[in-house]
Amino acid sequence: MMAAGDDLVRAFESIGSGDLAQVGGKGANLGELVRAGLPVPSGFCVTAGAYRQFLQLTGVGDKIDQLLESATPDAADYDGLSKRIQQTIHSAPIPAAIAESVAAAYRDLVKAAGTPQVAVRSSATAEDLPGFSFAGQQDTYLGISGEAASVDAVRRCWASLWTSRAISYRQTHGFRHRDVYIAVVVQEMFASEVSGVMFTANPLTGDRRYVVINASWGLGEAIVSGLVSPDYWTLDKATGRMLEERLGDKAERIDQEVGSSGVVHSNVGEVERARPCLTADQLTELARIGRLIEEHYGFPQDVEWGYAHGRFAILQAREVTGVEIDFGEELDRWNRTEPDDDEIVWSRAWADAFQTSPTTPLMYSIQQSFIARSYDDMYKLYGLKSFLRSRMYRWHRTRPYYSSKYEAARLTLMPRIARTDDALAFIAPEDRERVRALPFKWWVVAYAQIHALFTEPRYSFWQCADTFYKEFPGQVSRYKAAMSIDFGTASYEQLMECFRTSEQCFLEHARSTTPGIMDYCYFLILALGEMLRHWAGDRDQSKFGSLLSGLSTRTVQENIEIWHIARRITPSPHLRALFREEDPVRILAELPKSPEGAAYLTEVRAFIAENGHRGGSERDLAFPRWRHRPELLLSALRTLSSGDASSDPELTETRMRERRERITHEVTDELRCKPGGRFKAALFQLVLRWTLKYVRMRDDQRYYADYYMGARHDIFLALGARLVDSKLIPSPDQIFFLGLQEVDDLWNRRLSAAAAARRIQARQTQHQKYTRQAPPFYVRGGLPLVSEEELKDSSALSGIPASSGRVHARARVCRTLEDARRLQKGDILVATATDPGWTAVFSIIAGVVVETGGPLAHATLVSREYGIPCVTNVNRATERIADGAMITVDGNAGRILLHQAATADA
Repeated sequence: MMAAGDDLVRAFESIGSGDLAQVGGKGANLGELVRAGLPVPSGFCVTAGAYRQFLQLTGVGDKIDQLLESATPDAADYDGLSKRIQQTIHSAPIPAAIAESVAAAYRDLVKAAGTPQVAVRSSATAEDLPGFSFAGQQDTYLGISGEAASVDAVRRCWASLWTSRAISYRQTHGFRHRDVYIAVVVQEMFASEVSGVMFTANPLTGDRRYVVINASWGLGEAIVSGLVSPDYWTLDKATGRMLEERLGDKAERIDQEVGSSGVVHSNVGEVERARPCLTADQLTELARIGRLIEEHYGFPQDVEWGYAHGRFAILQAREVTGVEIDFGEELDRWNRTEPDDDEIVWSRAWADAFQTSPTTPLMYSIQQSFIARSYDDMYKLYGLKSFLRSRMYRWHRTRPYYSSKYEAARLTLMPRIARTDDALAFIAPEDRERVRALPFKWWVVAYAQIHALFTEPRYSFWQCADTFYKEFPGQVSRYKAAMSIDFGTASYEQLMECFRTSEQCFLEHARSTTPGIMDYCYFLILALGEMLRHWAGDRDQSKFGSLLSGLSTRTVQENIEIWHIARRITPSPHLRALFREEDPVRILAELPKSPEGAAYLTEVRAFIAENGHRGGSERDLAFPRWRHRPELLLSALRTLSSGDASSDPELTETRMRERRERITHEVTDELRCKPGGRFKAALFQLVLRWTLKYVRMRDDQRYYADYYMGARHDIFLALGARLVDSKLIPSPDQIFFLGLQEVDDLWNRRLSAAAAARRIQARQTQHQKYTRQAPPFYVRGGLPLVSEEELKDSSALSGIPASSGRVHARARVCRTLEDARRLQKGDILVATATDPGWTAVFSIIAGVVVETGGPLAHATLVSREYGIPCVTNVNRATERIADGAMITVDGNAGRILLHQAATADA
């Protein structure tokens, strides 16, 4: 065959992925497949260089430029433009050197293949780029026989670069026409008895556990052109086991006409129409080949294949496009080995309550593994081994989705009366009544607490909160000691050891907090709410909200400090002028330039020295903290400086504490007057005392847990720098889009840099998408589970009442914390969810509407703390409420009334 260095013609064996500019996407992929040892019919490529020579030597290129310049951009003119350009190409003679190179390569090919017929396919140099699908825009010619016919087919492929559909696609997607060249693939004609398409991921859901195969009799053109309903199979990728089979009608087939370059259509007999065109063994073999192709490319593939004479042939492979691939399977490698159950409903509610925004893959692989281990420790403490076998999480669309099966088992440890809508938020609406009716396993709860009391009494209900406050100082000291290395010079191995040590400190911290937060606090909040509802007539939860406020937690103290720092701005003309600047980075740069500004900056830095581990969206380890980006704090200070003295959180805290004490006395006196009043009053006071103790612990734990979140950010940015130094990733922050195991695999070369780059790109794209919109609330089998309630749309929106009260004001839709800078005093915040980074704005807003949340969610707790109405779980609130609209938030009934689209100053 021809020499590999020939710039006009290249053999498949000499081509790889780095030759895209020379041989186009189709040619490069076929070369890759051949070099990987996969069954590909032999062939060669007429390079893009040959096409360029044709344009230059014949003057066709200049003529095309003139036609393009004279054409209008109107798509209606594309047909006329296409005909003129193609006619120019067909009328020009092919230079002798090109024609002879193609003819010689054809002679070598047919001699080796033993057949004179070839398939000639176009291969544009922009084809099969990630995120774009150029497939099918240029032409293919089958059954070509003879040197002259092959050369002419190459010319026809060149002309097909200028079909009207190809011109329109390039115009729409911003590709410069003369930047896209075309190569041509000439390949042994494989006369398929059966052919089809295989996807190495489910093309509907992106689920990479499955292989999906379509097949029909004859050549693949019958499927591509939509002439037949093909057979359809879904197989388990790992085992090749068939999971689903749907036989198509397959009423027609297309075959190569013997001795001709044409094809023949024929009807399929009843027997062949009724039987599958591949056997179980053939399907298993095809799935195995598909798995090898995906492993080679590191990304799910769309594979064209044929079968004849007892063997499969791969005709083309390209990345799957038009479906979201997030490599969740790799991110779940830490997870339990319990088989996936496609009947389980997975809920986004957990992520909305505790992590709020899209989660980075690194955060998921660390945090969800950490939480699962913490829960395991808790259930070992209780002696309940059955929970250790259940899977809690799976990755889906940038969120950790929580298992309803796991939660239903947990709810059997809760009395039925306490299984309120809040408690059932993790369960799909249509399944809630069934779960609500499950028997209460009181004997299991009793056993668990007795087991905890006798094995680890300091983590039992009676001591857990005290243990947290007692042990935390020592845990922080050990954490700080682990963090004392120089991140700038430490090796990869030293940094990983630092992470493991800090993670062990965090796990010790979790042993005292997980039972307290996830069990004791959760149960007490629900029990108190039900007690007030049934004994004190607290139907709108107004008393309940007041009784959980005014607790002077560490977060409240932090907010008071921020408020006082912000109030230093108001009396100073100089500082007021500086903080009118929109860009907080510029404010930070200007402050040191004046004595007053420098003094103020010193005060800010003193606050950051103590609280710098906090910051906007700090639930995810990818986000910087105040100590990394002080401008994040300056944004909050500017927002708070617009408030008046009535927004002082210290005064609010005092009022809420006084109100809590007053309502406590009122409820106690009211209960004493009821039948069994002495018992009810005593039980109420006991439950309230323990509830306040654990609610305070829960809030303080979040503040202190951020020490560890900040540590993770620093460690992994340093690890990212080591990967950059080794040329494994281009920038340190890309490490956040790899799972923990993938980071180690990449460093130890078990994962290639190319495969890592593909995963990072796919996940970054998905992360950007789901920053702007929320993924499905419930999924089952990888598909959204849409309830009837979610389909409703009216001028009155409903949700779950979280904090009592009623307010009528302007809505400000804030999808990110950056949007919150537009909030003004008295606005109603409308968001997907909030986390501690949003806390400062609660001092000036009048109400809250969030799409997600539960009894322990940030928006719920802080709204109660500040005494403002809050409604959670409002489906698509950020889409259905217009920014600037006047709305009424009824925190008692859990409803939002929409009054007008937007105010004039919105």
